[in-house]
Amino acid sequence: KTLGIRNMEPAKQLNQILGQPPAISKLERLCAALGWGREFAYEATAGWVATVTCGLGEVYRIETGHHHPRTKKGEKAGRGASAEKALEELQERALKALRQKPVNLQEALSEMSRAARKGFPATILESSEAAWSKFWTLMKTLSGSSRAVGIGTEGNDGPGLPVLVQIAAPELVIIEVPRRAGSDGKLSTDLATLLEDETITKVFCDSAAQRDMKSLKLKPGDSTINLESWSVRVLGKPSGLRGLARIASLALGLRIERGSPDLEEFEHGGSASGLSDFSNQALEYAALEAYGTLKTWEALRSHAESASSAQPAKAKMKAAPAEDVDELQSIDDELQALERQLHGLDRARKRKRLDKRWRGWKSALDDELRAAGGALPWKQLCDAVVARKRACTGEAEE
Repeated sequence: KTLGIRNMEPAKQLNQILGQPPAISKLERLCAALGWGREFAYEATAGWVATVTCGLGEVYRIETGHHHPRTKKGEKAGRGASAEKALEELQERALKALRQKPVNLQEALSEMSRAARKGFPATILESSEAAWSKFWTLMKTLSGSSRAVGIGTEGNDGPGLPVLVQIAAPELVIIEVPRRAGSDGKLSTDLATLLEDETITKVFCDSAAQRDMKSLKLKPGDSTINLESWSVRVLGKPSGLRGLARIASLALGLRIERGSPDLEEFEHGGSASGLSDFSNQALEYAALEAYGTLKTWEALRSHAESASSAQPAKAKMKAAPAEDVDELQSIDDELQALERQLHGLDRARKRKRLDKRWRGWKSALDDELRAAGGALPWKQLCDAVVARKRACTGEAEE
């Protein structure tokens, strides 16, 4: 019986997050829990330094004055000293973050829209000639970096097109059903044109494996952005995958928690003929994913542009190094366990609600990864998939 740490008092939450020594592991867990960026470096004058990013423009530089030898053992000691001092100086900042009242993504966007006088679109449009006509008319009014859309997918269960593709513009969200009858398994001409248009930035919040982008035959480039890796340049290097909720939290200065919707509608929506085959709740969730991605990227981009203009000598910000992006894929067991707690994912409950039929190993792998928030340690994933097969088929445990 597990008590989610979100229900604890802030001080108890912090103790639960930090766990056991060493200090470097504590800082990694804290940064993973709150989405903070962290880096360590050695400087001749300051010694070992920890740099922790807690939000847009909120960067803490912690100097230790420790000058450990530049050996493997010395580097370990230096990073440990940096982490220990960072934990001491950032304790109150962490408690402040944990005291914030959690809000869901839609509430966060509504909060932001009150200042901008633009909220989450009241109407979700099904892909059609009329809907795309409105979209292209809107695009003509935008220029430069404002010509951007947020894109998400649902029911992305393997090779081929996903069940839904959501395209969010500043004032509307179009949802396409690529597998609907009569589509011949192809995207609409307008959506295909959008994906090929290099003057419009396509923003995804994708996993390290980039499944959403790959399902649409896209890859990161000048006009295609993965918010997960792009955000490293303004939010610092994370301890693991942040996810949309944590990136939005840092961008908007709120404590945003992502909901845990019932994904069965998308998993079994491959034969859907249109949006009428999905519930309003499912469609709003899908639309919110794309729209939230767009609005979060706009906030990050605006900050990056302001910071760039304020520092002419650093006007051109460097993209996140490839090794930093690769590091996002390396998430240890402790961080994954914490991630599942923070998302409030009760995987046992989800299993009971899943279709009891055994649909094959690949489907089981996708279900387990989705329930865990995107990633699991290999051994834990294997055990979960085997347990799922036994539950579905009635096999006895050996």
